[in-house]
Amino acid sequence: MKSSRRMLLVGGIAAIALVAIPFLLPLGMFIPEIERVASAQLKAPVKIESLRLFILPIPHLSLGGIVVGRKPFLQVKEVIVAPRLLSLFDNPKVIRSISLRGVVIGQALVTKASNWAARSTGGGPAVVRVEHIEVRDAFVDLAEFKLRNIDLDLELTPDGGLASAEVRADHDRLHATLMPRGKDFSVEIAARDWKLPAGPPLLMSTLMASGTLTPQKGIAITAIQAQLYGGTASGKLNVGWSKDWTIAGNLDIQGVEIQPVVALFTKDTTISGHLTANPVVDMRAPVAAQLADAVDVESDFKVEQGILYNIDLSNAPKVLLNKEALKGGQTSFDHFTGHLGVDSAGYYLTKVEIGSGVLSAEAELFISSKHELAGQIDVAIKGTSGLVSTPLVLSGTVQDPTLYPSTTALAGAAAGTALLGPGLGTTVGMKAARFTQKLFGSKQTKKKKPAPAEAEAKGQAEPIPAIDRKPPREIHTGR
Repeated sequence: MKSSRRMLLVGGIAAIALVAIPFLLPLGMFIPEIERVASAQLKAPVKIESLRLFILPIPHLSLGGIVVGRKPFLQVKEVIVAPRLLSLFDNPKVIRSISLRGVVIGQALVTKASNWAARSTGGGPAVVRVEHIEVRDAFVDLAEFKLRNIDLDLELTPDGGLASAEVRADHDRLHATLMPRGKDFSVEIAARDWKLPAGPPLLMSTLMASGTLTPQKGIAITAIQAQLYGGTASGKLNVGWSKDWTIAGNLDIQGVEIQPVVALFTKDTTISGHLTANPVVDMRAPVAAQLADAVDVESDFKVEQGILYNIDLSNAPKVLLNKEALKGGQTSFDHFTGHLGVDSAGYYLTKVEIGSGVLSAEAELFISSKHELAGQIDVAIKGTSGLVSTPLVLSGTVQDPTLYPSTTALAGAAAGTALLGPGLGTTVGMKAARFTQKLFGSKQTKKKKPAPAEAEAKGQAEPIPAIDRKPPREIHTGR
């Protein structure tokens, strides 16, 4: 009995000691040296709030409250380092796992990480070898890119290379894997019911993509297949960072219901129908944060069996007498086709044609980044005398568009009425005015910036073909 009591007492004291060790060892004295070494390696100031040693359940170190950068670009709530104990008496030292929890990644880290990759040369035996790295509950917080609830698992080779990587994000709605393929890595991406983290938050019902990652150059997604808003999208995309940051690619969009897509840009319903388009993207910026200002998209498009809301083009002839005749109501159409150009200033729609059983229209318009409208629409109502078009100037906003006759149309109508009388004279005068405007009318032309160089695709299995550049956009405004 006495022996058993002694064993229990010793065991209790040992257990208390193991629990108390983290609070008794003055490990705080090592923090300044760790901060100094880490700052030198990362080329940025590193601050560590706490350092503790735990014996149970397995021996490990815990570093808490880590902040990197004067304007923090990396924050980690806790880092847990678990070594293989027997390796501490040998070389190299082996870290069984490094676990990072509560990670926040800022914009500056993206540029720094690409620079580190470019300078990485490897070589030489490692003093410390890491077997596994895991990240839990990370948040990528970039200017135009937000990705939450990220879990990452990295398996490393004995020489410190990447054996495999698995990423899960947005509560497992997004899943991606990386596997070595020579000096590059194959990439497989799958998503379900997932919103894009950059640009408009498009909801992907399903997404499958595959490609190649070259750490020093970029990533080439050579096959994209997606289902969204009742339609499909397929294509290719390059993201490069070897010199400038570049995004280049093309998509084929079929049968996408456009109304919920437009709702991502404006709270009011403005158009419905099924969209077919072939957007081409070509963007370049010195740093990733400036890509939003380098938006460059060109696409022919077609919307079928839809409705234009907040405007009734069938009332176009009445606008000569009542400027409010077109407001409210809606315009049903069989087809709405044209060419779309997008840059940081807004959206340029040219060569627009709208047709239905009762009317046809041609238009050119500009929608600013503030949803302001400018342009011209010529509306012809079938069955009217001579099928004369009514030239209208477009202004106002997407939510509250305004259409009114151009000054040349009003002048022509007045002159025709004075010479030939109302009705036929008005019609002839408007037709003559429109013909004169087409010959001598003013134009507002947005000059296209020079085409940026394509994203580098050296070493990638299927580089994206050359971008088919479109001619300069011209927006006509009637006067």
